[in-house]
Amino acid sequence: MVHTSTENRSRTFPQYVAALAAAGGAFACGTLLGWTSPAQTEIVDNPNYAFPVNDDQFSWVSSAMTLGAACVCIPIGFLINMIGRKWTMLFLVLPFLLGWGLLIWAKNLAMMYSSRFILGIAGGAFCVTAPMYTGEIAQKEIRGTLGSFFQLMIRENKVNVLSALNRPVTRKALAISLGLMFFQQVCGINAVIFYSKKIFEDANTGIGSGMSTILVGVMQVVATFVSTLVVDKLGRRILLLASGIVMALSTTAIGVYFFLKDQDEASVDSITWLPVTSLCVFIIMFSIGYGPVPWLMMGGLFATDIKGFTGSIAGTTNWVLAFIVAKTFTNLNDSLGAGGTFWLFAGLTVIGVFFVFFAVPETKGKSLNEIQAELAGNRSTDQQIVNKN
Repeated sequence: MVHTSTENRSRTFPQYVAALAAAGGAFACGTLLGWTSPAQTEIVDNPNYAFPVNDDQFSWVSSAMTLGAACVCIPIGFLINMIGRKWTMLFLVLPFLLGWGLLIWAKNLAMMYSSRFILGIAGGAFCVTAPMYTGEIAQKEIRGTLGSFFQLMIRENKVNVLSALNRPVTRKALAISLGLMFFQQVCGINAVIFYSKKIFEDANTGIGSGMSTILVGVMQVVATFVSTLVVDKLGRRILLLASGIVMALSTTAIGVYFFLKDQDEASVDSITWLPVTSLCVFIIMFSIGYGPVPWLMMGGLFATDIKGFTGSIAGTTNWVLAFIVAKTFTNLNDSLGAGGTFWLFAGLTVIGVFFVFFAVPETKGKSLNEIQAELAGNRSTDQQIVNKN
């Protein structure tokens, strides 16, 4: 027994190392999202480039990355099958270097737009490649945990796509997956990350804007790690429901603060802690639930033969929605005010909670056959499968 346990650990440890190395690319992807927040003040308010950049132009700089990511989700699948997962991840170092180089030495807005678009291609491609790699090298005992780092898992089986999409179970699974991706983005997470520094500054919290950005990043890392520990114990639905409810309360509170501030700035002097606390809680709950779980759910909803195609659709949809939210955040602020914008996010998050409650099944501890049977509404088949196992 001891020998078997030791042998299992010896096999599992290299898998963790390899998976964490692949997930290290997530750090590179995270820098693409996190760069916008501290850079906005330095570029718009205190120009560090030889050319001026206004708020509207900077919103394009911010969101160009999500467009690049959306464009690459489907093509990267072909490259992965041609040269393999590991070589694809190594190849992605080149666009990362090119994108950052263009951004650092940008001479005009066109170079800045191009750099962010290229970086988006690199980041989006890695978000597809890494989960495939970790999913394939991991034993089933640790795949769920590793999946919280990335949960876009594809298989290589050839399939008639139209025939597969014609299956009611596939259509239902796709509707659930796209719904989760939709509510993941319209809760306002990318707007919060992209503009967290400005949000802290507008709130007059007394916390340095640079420190606030670091604080947001640390909370995301810690909360995502916690999610990896509890996702297979508490279940997917409970994390999504708890995450959505608390996020809605948080964005409602932030909206109240900024609404009162717009009415009378002096009236919020005694509650400057409110937006800071609410923003921190929002980030933590997103990182525990709505951040990793939609990708994890998608990995378990689809049959193996169609998972690659539907995964690409879901990934593309996710990044397109991220672009829309990031690009329109400034416009929403101008038209609705900061308070109204956060209330809009809160309202959409509440709708997402109802969607999860009524439409999303629990996949924890269930095999693919059991999940497919549940989606088809075939409870008796589900029970027969359980009995056979």
